[in-house]
Amino acid sequence: MISLVVFLLGFFGTIIPLTIFFPNYWLIFAWFPIGYIVGFILFAIFICGTLFYFNKTPNNKSKYRDVFSRHAVWFAANFALFVRPKIYGLENIPLSGNLVLYGNHRSELDVVPLLSYIKRPLAMSPKSSLLKVWFLKAWFEFSKSMVVYRADDRKTLRELVKAIDYVKNGHAIVLFPEGTTKNHQSEEINQSRLGAYKVAIKAEADIICFSILYKKAKRIWPMPRRLSILFSKTIPFESIKNLTTVEIDEIIRSKINAGIEKLKN
Repeated sequence: MISLVVFLLGFFGTIIPLTIFFPNYWLIFAWFPIGYIVGFILFAIFICGTLFYFNKTPNNKSKYRDVFSRHAVWFAANFALFVRPKIYGLENIPLSGNLVLYGNHRSELDVVPLLSYIKRPLAMSPKSSLLKVWFLKAWFEFSKSMVVYRADDRKTLRELVKAIDYVKNGHAIVLFPEGTTKNHQSEEINQSRLGAYKVAIKAEADIICFSILYKKAKRIWPMPRRLSILFSKTIPFESIKNLTTVEIDEIIRSKINAGIEKLKN
């Protein structure tokens, strides 16, 4: 894993010289956090450089592109964000074919374990305000994500058209029908934005529902953030192609909510 190698080069490349030139055993405890910071700086430079390269060569379809994405997010999740998920039903996700994943939205970190463990090209559906951060903008461009412009339906429609094309070309995409993490009265999904289902319909894609449940416990950094994710079995496109978006919404919400109940129990 190149991301880990880059981090370790920065980490040991810092603490070893410091230990040699300042041979005070008590100071070793100070070298470790310094090495950790330097390692992450090198890791960030490596990620930014790789994103820049791939965004300048958008037709590059090498396997390294997808492996880089998954391993980089996994590394950041475990060593920076301290996200520790329990994954159930990962075997239900096909490695090829048109696919859209729908799930409940509990946190801005929901996408992190999805990007870390799903072993196929995966796009997100971020809100436009996140594009103000250069790194995130570059990542969304790299992953061919569908940007949601809540104040501009015309722009969102153009993004939706692009997302349909991505799915038809083998890129799975994650969509949150709720559209927000705010105003939750319960863990379950009570209402959805029906437009989210147009991607699956227009792309003639199979659907997988996933349920996310965070462990409710007081957390002090860097204690790990505990959550569970359950992937349901595939809903074939043939079974929903003649249904309305309202009917599809009922099926998907029931599956997601049933998954949440399973995780609770």
